[in-house]
Amino acid sequence: IIVYRLIMAGHWLLVLLACVSEATLAVPDAPATGSLQGRHARFSPRHLSRVAGRRSCRGERQGFVGRAATKARAAAPAKQAVVVGGGWGGFGAMKALTEAGYNVKLVDATPDPAALKGGWKNPNGRPVEAGFKGFWWQYPNIFSLVDELGLKEDELFTPLTRSGLYNPQGLFTEAPLFSTLPRLPAPFGQALYTLPLFRDLPLEDRLTISGLLIEMTRYKSSEETYKFYDNMTAAELFRRAGVSPKLIEKFLRPILLVGLFNPPEALSAALVMDMLYYYAIGHQADFDVKWARAPIAEALLAPFARHMMRDGESSIEGSSFVEEVVVSDGRAQAVRIRDAQTKEVSTIEADVVVLAVGVNGLRRILTGSPSLAKSSPDLRRTAGTMKGIDVMATRIWFDRPVQCPFPSNVFANYDELEGAGFSWKTHTHTHHSRRYMHYSRRLSIV
Repeated sequence: IIVYRLIMAGHWLLVLLACVSEATLAVPDAPATGSLQGRHARFSPRHLSRVAGRRSCRGERQGFVGRAATKARAAAPAKQAVVVGGGWGGFGAMKALTEAGYNVKLVDATPDPAALKGGWKNPNGRPVEAGFKGFWWQYPNIFSLVDELGLKEDELFTPLTRSGLYNPQGLFTEAPLFSTLPRLPAPFGQALYTLPLFRDLPLEDRLTISGLLIEMTRYKSSEETYKFYDNMTAAELFRRAGVSPKLIEKFLRPILLVGLFNPPEALSAALVMDMLYYYAIGHQADFDVKWARAPIAEALLAPFARHMMRDGESSIEGSSFVEEVVVSDGRAQAVRIRDAQTKEVSTIEADVVVLAVGVNGLRRILTGSPSLAKSSPDLRRTAGTMKGIDVMATRIWFDRPVQCPFPSNVFANYDELEGAGFSWKTHTHTHHSRRYMHYSRRLSIV
Protein backbone atom coordinates (compact mmCIF):
# COMPACT_ATOMS: atom_id res chain seq x y z
CA ILE A 1 0.00 0.00 0.00
CA ILE A 2 2.90 2.35 0.76
CA VAL A 3 4.47 1.60 -2.65
CA TYR A 4 1.10 2.15 -4.32
CA ARG A 5 0.66 5.53 -2.64
CA LEU A 6 4.18 6.63 -3.56
CA ILE A 7 3.71 5.67 -7.21
CA MET A 8 0.36 7.41 -7.48
CA ALA A 9 1.65 10.51 -5.70
CA GLY A 10 4.61 10.69 -8.07
CA HIS A 11 2.35 10.31 -11.08
CA TRP A 12 0.04 12.99 -9.70
CA LEU A 13 2.96 15.42 -9.62
CA LEU A 14 3.75 14.61 -13.27
CA VAL A 15 0.27 15.28 -14.56
CA LEU A 16 -1.01 18.02 -12.24
CA LEU A 17 0.40 20.94 -14.23
CA ALA A 18 -0.83 19.47 -17.51
CA CYS A 19 -4.31 18.93 -16.05
CA VAL A 20 -4.52 22.49 -14.73
CA SER A 21 -3.34 23.88 -18.09
CA GLU A 22 -5.79 21.70 -20.00
CA ALA A 23 -8.72 22.77 -17.83
CA THR A 24 -7.78 26.44 -18.26
CA LEU A 25 -7.59 26.14 -22.04
CA ALA A 26 -10.57 23.85 -22.57
CA VAL A 27 -13.18 25.64 -20.46
CA PRO A 28 -12.33 29.35 -20.21
CA ASP A 29 -15.93 30.21 -19.34
CA ALA A 30 -16.47 27.49 -16.74
CA PRO A 31 -18.36 28.75 -13.69
CA ALA A 32 -16.13 30.04 -10.94
CA THR A 33 -18.38 28.73 -8.20
CA GLY A 34 -20.15 25.46 -7.57
CA SER A 35 -18.98 21.87 -7.49
CA LEU A 36 -17.57 20.32 -10.66
CA GLN A 37 -18.49 16.69 -10.12
CA GLY A 38 -18.75 15.56 -13.76
CA ARG A 39 -21.25 16.46 -16.41
CA HIS A 40 -24.32 16.24 -14.14
CA ALA A 41 -23.18 19.33 -12.22
CA ARG A 42 -22.20 22.32 -14.35
CA PHE A 43 -19.93 20.38 -16.67
CA SER A 44 -22.49 18.98 -19.09
CA PRO A 45 -21.72 18.31 -22.78
CA ARG A 46 -24.10 21.14 -23.67
CA HIS A 47 -22.10 23.50 -21.47
CA LEU A 48 -18.87 22.27 -23.04
CA SER A 49 -20.18 22.86 -26.55
CA ARG A 50 -21.25 26.38 -25.65
CA VAL A 51 -17.92 27.40 -24.14
CA ALA A 52 -16.11 25.72 -27.04
CA GLY A 53 -17.43 28.32 -29.44
CA ARG A 54 -20.90 27.63 -30.77
CA ARG A 55 -21.25 31.36 -31.38
CA SER A 56 -19.48 33.30 -34.09
CA CYS A 57 -17.47 36.48 -33.52
CA ARG A 58 -20.65 38.42 -34.37
CA GLY A 59 -22.57 36.58 -31.67
CA GLU A 60 -24.63 34.48 -34.11
CA ARG A 61 -25.38 30.91 -33.18
CA GLN A 62 -23.85 28.41 -35.62
CA GLY A 63 -26.52 25.76 -35.28
CA PHE A 64 -28.43 23.75 -37.88
CA VAL A 65 -28.67 25.70 -41.13
CA GLY A 66 -28.80 28.88 -39.08
CA ARG A 67 -28.43 32.46 -40.14
CA ALA A 68 -24.89 31.86 -41.39
CA ALA A 69 -26.12 29.35 -43.99
CA THR A 70 -29.08 31.54 -44.94
CA LYS A 71 -26.82 34.54 -45.51
CA ALA A 72 -24.38 32.43 -47.55
CA ARG A 73 -27.17 31.33 -49.87
CA ALA A 74 -28.58 34.82 -50.18
CA ALA A 75 -25.21 36.29 -51.11
CA ALA A 76 -24.50 33.91 -54.01
CA PRO A 77 -26.02 30.86 -55.73
CA ALA A 78 -25.52 27.83 -53.55
CA LYS A 79 -22.89 25.34 -54.63
CA GLN A 80 -23.71 21.68 -55.03
CA ALA A 81 -22.19 18.94 -52.89
CA VAL A 82 -22.55 15.17 -53.04
CA VAL A 83 -21.87 13.08 -49.92
CA VAL A 84 -21.41 9.34 -50.49
CA GLY A 85 -22.17 7.28 -47.39
CA GLY A 86 -24.97 7.38 -44.84
CA GLY A 87 -23.06 6.72 -41.62
CA TRP A 88 -22.04 9.16 -38.89
CA GLY A 89 -19.29 10.57 -41.13
CA GLY A 90 -21.65 11.12 -44.05
CA PHE A 91 -24.35 12.82 -42.01
CA GLY A 92 -21.73 14.91 -40.22
CA ALA A 93 -20.38 16.06 -43.60
CA MET A 94 -23.92 16.86 -44.75
CA LYS A 95 -24.48 19.01 -41.68
CA ALA A 96 -21.21 20.92 -42.09
CA LEU A 97 -21.73 21.54 -45.83
CA THR A 98 -25.33 22.64 -45.37
CA GLU A 99 -24.32 25.10 -42.68
CA ALA A 100 -21.65 26.42 -45.08
CA GLY A 101 -24.35 27.21 -47.65
CA TYR A 102 -24.17 24.17 -49.94
CA ASN A 103 -27.09 22.26 -51.39
CA VAL A 104 -26.27 18.68 -50.43
CA LYS A 105 -27.35 15.35 -51.85
CA LEU A 106 -26.44 12.38 -49.67
CA VAL A 107 -26.48 8.98 -51.38
CA ASP A 108 -26.16 5.56 -49.80
CA ALA A 109 -26.51 1.96 -50.95
CA THR A 110 -28.97 1.02 -48.19
CA PRO A 111 -32.66 1.49 -49.04
CA ASP A 112 -33.45 3.79 -46.09
CA PRO A 113 -30.25 5.33 -44.67
CA ALA A 114 -32.00 7.87 -42.44
CA ALA A 115 -34.92 5.65 -41.35
CA LEU A 116 -37.37 8.03 -43.02
CA LYS A 117 -39.49 5.04 -44.03
CA GLY A 118 -39.46 3.39 -40.62
CA GLY A 119 -35.96 1.92 -40.61
CA TRP A 120 -34.80 -1.67 -40.98
CA LYS A 121 -37.00 -4.30 -39.32
CA ASN A 122 -36.93 -8.08 -39.24
CA PRO A 123 -39.88 -10.21 -40.46
CA ASN A 124 -41.48 -9.96 -37.00
CA GLY A 125 -41.40 -6.18 -37.10
CA ARG A 126 -38.62 -5.72 -34.54
CA PRO A 127 -36.03 -2.99 -35.26
CA VAL A 128 -32.60 -4.06 -36.48
CA GLU A 129 -29.39 -2.04 -36.11
CA ALA A 130 -25.75 -2.73 -36.86
CA GLY A 131 -24.36 -3.02 -33.36
CA PHE A 132 -25.46 -1.16 -30.27
CA LYS A 133 -25.05 2.58 -29.81
CA GLY A 134 -23.30 3.98 -26.76
CA PHE A 135 -22.76 7.70 -26.21
CA TRP A 136 -19.81 8.56 -24.01
CA TRP A 137 -19.23 11.65 -21.91
CA GLN A 138 -16.73 12.73 -24.56
CA TYR A 139 -19.47 13.11 -27.24
CA PRO A 140 -20.58 16.74 -26.68
CA ASN A 141 -21.33 17.10 -30.40
CA ILE A 142 -24.02 14.40 -30.17
CA PHE A 143 -25.61 15.90 -27.07
CA SER A 144 -25.48 19.32 -28.76
CA LEU A 145 -27.21 17.82 -31.81
CA VAL A 146 -30.01 16.49 -29.60
CA ASP A 147 -30.37 19.95 -28.09
CA GLU A 148 -30.49 21.70 -31.48
CA LEU A 149 -33.13 19.30 -32.79
CA GLY A 150 -35.33 20.01 -29.78
CA LEU A 151 -35.27 16.38 -28.63
CA LYS A 152 -35.37 15.39 -24.98
CA GLU A 153 -32.11 13.84 -23.88
CA ASP A 154 -33.69 11.87 -21.04
CA GLU A 155 -36.17 10.28 -23.44
CA LEU A 156 -33.54 9.45 -26.05
CA PHE A 157 -30.79 8.14 -23.74
CA THR A 158 -30.56 6.15 -20.52
CA PRO A 159 -28.90 7.62 -17.43
CA LEU A 160 -25.16 7.03 -17.18
CA THR A 161 -24.48 3.32 -16.70
CA ARG A 162 -21.76 1.06 -15.34
CA SER A 163 -20.00 -1.69 -17.31
CA GLY A 164 -18.66 -5.11 -16.37
CA LEU A 165 -15.87 -7.38 -17.64
CA TYR A 166 -16.45 -11.12 -17.31
CA ASN A 167 -14.09 -14.07 -17.70
CA PRO A 168 -14.85 -17.79 -17.31
CA GLN A 169 -14.55 -17.44 -13.52
CA GLY A 170 -17.19 -14.70 -13.35
CA LEU A 171 -17.08 -10.92 -12.92
CA PHE A 172 -13.46 -9.77 -13.16
CA THR A 173 -13.84 -6.00 -12.82
CA GLU A 174 -16.34 -3.20 -13.30
CA ALA A 175 -16.30 0.48 -14.20
CA PRO A 176 -17.64 2.95 -11.64
CA LEU A 177 -19.58 6.09 -12.53
CA PHE A 178 -16.63 8.45 -12.45
CA SER A 179 -18.71 11.62 -12.81
CA THR A 180 -20.45 10.91 -9.49
CA LEU A 181 -17.16 10.60 -7.58
CA PRO A 182 -15.02 13.46 -6.20
CA ARG A 183 -13.12 14.97 -9.06
CA LEU A 184 -9.35 14.41 -9.04
CA PRO A 185 -6.66 15.20 -11.63
CA ALA A 186 -6.72 12.73 -14.51
CA PRO A 187 -5.62 9.97 -14.64
CA PHE A 188 -5.08 9.90 -10.84
CA GLY A 189 -8.82 9.73 -10.21
CA GLN A 190 -9.41 6.88 -12.67
CA ALA A 191 -6.59 4.82 -11.17
CA LEU A 192 -7.62 5.47 -7.58
CA TYR A 193 -11.28 4.55 -8.16
CA THR A 194 -10.69 1.58 -10.50
CA LEU A 195 -7.77 -0.37 -8.98
CA PRO A 196 -9.77 -1.63 -5.94
CA LEU A 197 -12.47 -3.08 -8.24
CA PHE A 198 -10.29 -5.75 -9.85
CA ARG A 199 -10.98 -9.28 -8.65
CA ASP A 200 -8.45 -12.12 -8.79
CA LEU A 201 -5.58 -9.81 -9.81
CA PRO A 202 -2.78 -9.24 -7.29
CA LEU A 203 -2.03 -5.67 -6.26
CA GLU A 204 1.49 -5.82 -7.68
CA ASP A 205 0.04 -6.60 -11.13
CA ARG A 206 -2.45 -3.74 -10.91
CA LEU A 207 0.30 -1.27 -10.03
CA THR A 208 2.21 -2.03 -13.24
CA ILE A 209 -0.32 0.10 -15.14
CA SER A 210 1.62 3.11 -13.84
CA GLY A 211 4.37 2.46 -16.39
CA LEU A 212 1.87 2.76 -19.24
CA LEU A 213 0.46 5.97 -17.77
CA ILE A 214 3.94 7.47 -17.67
CA GLU A 215 4.46 6.55 -21.36
CA MET A 216 1.20 8.32 -22.16
CA THR A 217 2.44 11.59 -20.66
CA ARG A 218 5.08 11.89 -23.38
CA TYR A 219 3.92 10.07 -26.53
CA LYS A 220 2.58 13.31 -28.04
CA SER A 221 5.44 15.54 -26.91
CA SER A 222 6.63 15.94 -30.52
CA GLU A 223 5.85 14.67 -34.00
CA GLU A 224 8.99 12.52 -33.95
CA THR A 225 7.99 10.97 -30.62
CA TYR A 226 4.51 10.16 -31.93
CA LYS A 227 6.00 8.50 -35.03
CA PHE A 228 8.30 6.50 -32.77
CA TYR A 229 5.30 5.06 -30.91
CA ASP A 230 3.32 4.67 -34.12
CA ASN A 231 6.02 2.34 -35.47
CA MET A 232 5.80 0.23 -32.31
CA THR A 233 3.09 -2.34 -31.60
CA ALA A 234 0.97 -2.09 -28.48
CA ALA A 235 2.42 -5.41 -27.30
CA GLU A 236 5.93 -3.91 -27.50
CA LEU A 237 4.71 -0.82 -25.67
CA PHE A 238 3.30 -2.89 -22.79
CA ARG A 239 6.59 -4.76 -22.42
CA ARG A 240 8.56 -1.49 -22.59
CA ALA A 241 6.33 0.04 -19.88
CA GLY A 242 6.70 -3.00 -17.62
CA VAL A 243 2.99 -3.93 -17.65
CA SER A 244 2.55 -7.38 -16.14
CA PRO A 245 1.50 -10.28 -18.42
CA LYS A 246 -1.51 -10.96 -16.17
CA LEU A 247 -2.81 -7.40 -16.53
CA ILE A 248 -2.33 -7.58 -20.31
CA GLU A 249 -4.10 -10.91 -20.78
CA LYS A 250 -6.92 -10.39 -18.29
CA PHE A 251 -7.69 -6.73 -18.96
CA LEU A 252 -5.87 -4.83 -21.70
CA ARG A 253 -6.14 -7.47 -24.43
CA PRO A 254 -9.92 -7.96 -24.00
CA ILE A 255 -10.49 -4.19 -23.95
CA LEU A 256 -8.56 -3.74 -27.20
CA LEU A 257 -10.37 -6.66 -28.86
CA VAL A 258 -13.75 -5.01 -28.31
CA GLY A 259 -12.55 -1.41 -28.63
CA LEU A 260 -10.29 -1.62 -31.69
CA PHE A 261 -11.18 -5.18 -32.80
CA ASN A 262 -7.55 -6.35 -32.84
CA PRO A 263 -5.04 -7.82 -30.37
CA PRO A 264 -2.09 -5.75 -29.07
CA GLU A 265 0.31 -7.44 -31.51
CA ALA A 266 -1.58 -5.99 -34.48
CA LEU A 267 -2.14 -2.44 -33.21
CA SER A 268 -0.01 0.69 -33.26
CA ALA A 269 1.12 1.77 -29.80
CA ALA A 270 0.23 5.39 -30.66
CA LEU A 271 -3.27 4.35 -31.75
CA VAL A 272 -3.86 2.43 -28.53
CA MET A 273 -2.74 5.36 -26.40
CA ASP A 274 -4.97 7.67 -28.47
CA MET A 275 -7.96 5.43 -27.70
CA LEU A 276 -7.12 5.11 -24.01
CA TYR A 277 -6.65 8.86 -23.67
CA TYR A 278 -9.93 9.68 -25.42
CA TYR A 279 -12.15 7.15 -23.70
CA ALA A 280 -10.52 6.72 -20.31
CA ILE A 281 -7.47 8.78 -19.39
CA GLY A 282 -7.92 12.38 -20.58
CA HIS A 283 -10.63 13.35 -18.08
CA GLN A 284 -12.04 11.51 -15.10
CA ALA A 285 -15.56 11.10 -16.52
CA ASP A 286 -14.53 10.07 -20.07
CA PHE A 287 -15.63 6.44 -19.66
CA ASP A 288 -19.13 7.27 -18.40
CA VAL A 289 -21.64 6.23 -21.06
CA LYS A 290 -25.32 6.48 -21.92
CA TRP A 291 -27.21 4.13 -24.24
CA ALA A 292 -29.94 4.77 -26.73
CA ARG A 293 -33.41 3.84 -25.50
CA ALA A 294 -34.66 3.24 -29.06
CA PRO A 295 -33.06 2.45 -32.44
CA ILE A 296 -30.86 5.47 -33.03
CA ALA A 297 -31.70 5.70 -36.73
CA GLU A 298 -35.36 6.29 -35.94
CA ALA A 299 -34.85 8.35 -32.77
CA LEU A 300 -32.04 10.67 -33.92
CA LEU A 301 -31.08 10.29 -37.59
CA ALA A 302 -34.64 10.58 -38.93
CA PRO A 303 -35.34 13.93 -37.14
CA PHE A 304 -31.89 15.10 -38.21
CA ALA A 305 -32.55 14.21 -41.86
CA ARG A 306 -35.95 15.92 -41.90
CA HIS A 307 -34.37 19.05 -40.44
CA MET A 308 -31.63 19.04 -43.06
CA MET A 309 -34.13 18.69 -45.91
CA ARG A 310 -36.75 21.11 -44.65
CA ASP A 311 -35.86 23.87 -47.16
CA GLY A 312 -36.19 21.49 -50.13
CA GLU A 313 -32.66 22.19 -51.39
CA SER A 314 -30.90 19.16 -49.88
CA SER A 315 -31.94 15.52 -50.20
CA ILE A 316 -31.11 11.96 -49.13
CA GLU A 317 -31.35 9.06 -51.58
CA GLY A 318 -31.09 5.38 -50.71
CA SER A 319 -30.52 2.38 -52.98
CA SER A 320 -27.91 4.44 -54.81
CA PHE A 321 -24.56 3.04 -55.94
CA VAL A 322 -21.70 5.22 -57.14
CA GLU A 323 -20.57 4.19 -60.61
CA GLU A 324 -17.97 6.92 -61.07
CA VAL A 325 -16.64 10.13 -59.56
CA VAL A 326 -15.64 12.40 -62.44
CA VAL A 327 -12.58 14.60 -61.82
CA SER A 328 -11.18 17.25 -64.17
CA ASP A 329 -8.23 19.58 -63.56
CA GLY A 330 -7.88 18.16 -60.08
CA ARG A 331 -11.42 19.05 -59.03
CA ALA A 332 -14.56 16.94 -58.69
CA GLN A 333 -17.06 17.68 -61.44
CA ALA A 334 -19.82 15.09 -61.14
CA VAL A 335 -20.92 11.76 -59.68
CA ARG A 336 -22.61 9.03 -61.72
CA ILE A 337 -25.19 7.13 -59.65
CA ARG A 338 -26.93 3.81 -60.42
CA ASP A 339 -30.34 3.20 -58.88
CA ALA A 340 -30.42 -0.29 -57.35
CA GLN A 341 -34.10 -0.78 -58.16
CA THR A 342 -34.50 0.72 -61.65
CA LYS A 343 -30.86 0.14 -62.75
CA GLU A 344 -30.92 3.60 -64.31
CA VAL A 345 -27.73 5.67 -64.21
CA SER A 346 -27.92 9.41 -63.62
CA THR A 347 -25.27 12.12 -63.36
CA ILE A 348 -25.17 14.66 -60.53
CA GLU A 349 -23.01 17.72 -61.09
CA ALA A 350 -21.06 18.71 -57.99
CA ASP A 351 -18.63 21.33 -56.76
CA VAL A 352 -17.67 19.14 -53.80
CA VAL A 353 -17.68 15.37 -53.35
CA VAL A 354 -17.20 13.73 -49.93
CA LEU A 355 -16.52 9.99 -49.77
CA ALA A 356 -17.64 8.85 -46.31
CA VAL A 357 -17.38 5.13 -47.03
CA GLY A 358 -15.52 2.09 -45.79
CA VAL A 359 -12.39 0.58 -47.28
CA ASN A 360 -14.16 -1.84 -49.64
CA GLY A 361 -16.52 0.87 -50.87
CA LEU A 362 -13.60 3.23 -51.49
CA ARG A 363 -11.80 0.59 -53.55
CA ARG A 364 -14.87 -0.03 -55.70
CA ILE A 365 -15.31 3.69 -56.33
CA LEU A 366 -11.65 4.13 -57.30
CA THR A 367 -11.84 1.11 -59.62
CA GLY A 368 -14.75 2.67 -61.51
CA SER A 369 -13.32 6.22 -61.45
CA PRO A 370 -10.13 6.38 -63.55
CA SER A 371 -9.94 10.18 -63.43
CA LEU A 372 -10.23 10.15 -59.62
CA ALA A 373 -7.61 7.41 -59.26
CA LYS A 374 -5.21 9.26 -61.58
CA SER A 375 -5.59 12.61 -59.85
CA SER A 376 -5.37 11.19 -56.30
CA PRO A 377 -2.33 8.87 -56.04
CA ASP A 378 -2.22 9.21 -52.23
CA LEU A 379 -5.86 8.16 -51.95
CA ARG A 380 -5.29 5.24 -54.29
CA ARG A 381 -2.21 4.13 -52.38
CA THR A 382 -4.00 4.41 -49.02
CA ALA A 383 -6.99 2.42 -50.26
CA GLY A 384 -4.65 -0.32 -51.43
CA THR A 385 -2.98 -0.74 -48.04
CA MET A 386 -5.89 -0.26 -45.64
CA LYS A 387 -7.63 -3.30 -44.22
CA GLY A 388 -11.18 -3.75 -42.98
CA ILE A 389 -12.30 -5.69 -39.92
CA ASP A 390 -15.46 -7.79 -39.92
CA VAL A 391 -17.78 -7.33 -36.94
CA MET A 392 -20.75 -9.63 -36.41
CA ALA A 393 -23.70 -8.55 -34.25
CA THR A 394 -26.40 -10.99 -33.14
CA ARG A 395 -29.62 -10.30 -31.24
CA ILE A 396 -31.17 -12.93 -29.01
CA TRP A 397 -34.77 -12.36 -27.88
CA PHE A 398 -36.02 -13.99 -24.68
CA ASP A 399 -39.62 -14.82 -23.80
CA ARG A 400 -39.17 -13.84 -20.14
CA PRO A 401 -37.16 -11.35 -18.06
CA VAL A 402 -33.55 -12.33 -17.35
CA GLN A 403 -31.53 -10.36 -14.82
CA CYS A 404 -28.13 -8.89 -15.71
CA PRO A 405 -26.26 -6.44 -13.42
CA PHE A 406 -24.83 -4.19 -16.16
CA PRO A 407 -26.26 -2.95 -19.48
CA SER A 408 -22.88 -3.29 -21.26
CA ASN A 409 -20.29 -6.00 -20.74
CA VAL A 410 -17.06 -7.43 -22.13
CA PHE A 411 -16.14 -11.13 -22.40
CA ALA A 412 -12.49 -11.96 -21.72
CA ASN A 413 -10.35 -15.09 -22.04
CA TYR A 414 -13.01 -17.35 -23.53
CA ASP A 415 -11.39 -19.87 -25.89
CA GLU A 416 -14.35 -19.77 -28.28
CA LEU A 417 -14.26 -15.99 -28.69
CA GLU A 418 -11.54 -13.79 -30.09
CA GLY A 419 -13.18 -10.67 -28.65
CA ALA A 420 -16.76 -10.16 -27.62
CA GLY A 421 -19.12 -7.93 -25.71
CA PHE A 422 -22.81 -8.04 -24.97
CA SER A 423 -25.37 -5.37 -24.17
CA TRP A 424 -28.48 -6.06 -22.16
CA LYS A 425 -31.31 -4.01 -23.55
CA THR A 426 -33.73 -4.68 -20.72
CA HIS A 427 -32.00 -1.68 -19.15
CA THR A 428 -32.47 0.53 -22.20
CA HIS A 429 -35.26 -0.28 -24.66
CA THR A 430 -38.05 0.13 -22.16
CA HIS A 431 -40.73 0.70 -24.82
CA HIS A 432 -40.70 -2.93 -25.98
CA SER A 433 -43.14 -5.35 -24.40
CA ARG A 434 -40.64 -8.21 -24.57
CA ARG A 435 -37.22 -7.88 -23.02
CA TYR A 436 -34.27 -8.89 -25.08
CA MET A 437 -30.52 -9.07 -25.04
CA HIS A 438 -28.14 -7.74 -27.65
CA TYR A 439 -25.05 -9.85 -28.03
CA SER A 440 -22.25 -8.88 -30.36
CA ARG A 441 -19.50 -11.29 -31.18
CA ARG A 442 -16.69 -9.28 -32.65
CA LEU A 443 -14.27 -11.17 -34.83
CA SER A 444 -10.80 -9.76 -35.50
CA ILE A 445 -9.50 -10.37 -39.01
CA VAL A 446 -5.91 -9.28 -39.46
